[in-house]
Amino acid sequence: MIILLQKHSRVIFLDLSVFIALYLLPSIAHILPLPIYLLEPMRICVFAGYLLSKSTYNAVFLAVTIPIFSFLTTGHPLFYKAVLISLELSANIVIFIFLYRKWHIHGLFSIVVSIILSKLLYYAFKYVLIQYGFISGSLVSTGIVNQIIAMIILSVVFYVLFSLFYKRNAG
Repeated sequence: MIILLQKHSRVIFLDLSVFIALYLLPSIAHILPLPIYLLEPMRICVFAGYLLSKSTYNAVFLAVTIPIFSFLTTGHPLFYKAVLISLELSANIVIFIFLYRKWHIHGLFSIVVSIILSKLLYYAFKYVLIQYGFISGSLVSTGIVNQIIAMIILSVVFYVLFSLFYKRNAG
């Protein structure tokens, strides 16, 4: 058990740090006059988790658990929305890894395509949940332009970070 903890201490520490950061994020969001959700902090944490750990399983674990953990600790997002976000983030990181590692598609393109496909999946399932009355509201609650801007910014930032991180570790 101790050897296992020592071997995975970096990943465990990373996950705990991400959970703590997301636990505090709703409180910070109420203090700041900025709509922090537009920056997609959960997506940032999942990609950062993958970048730091280089573990597909860890990234998927973060993608599934961060929204659920946030729901359990803060009540936000609501349960079905947390499940949708978990699905979206999981699809996002799996598609990215598939395109980038398996098909060797350029990192920036892989990030953009994975975000677009995961958002399409999110909206398809959200539509179903709205139709069956599990959630209410409009299908698109955050403007498409805002989502495109966030996607571009996140994609470029993580592409640069991936490039720097992997070049540094390769040499």
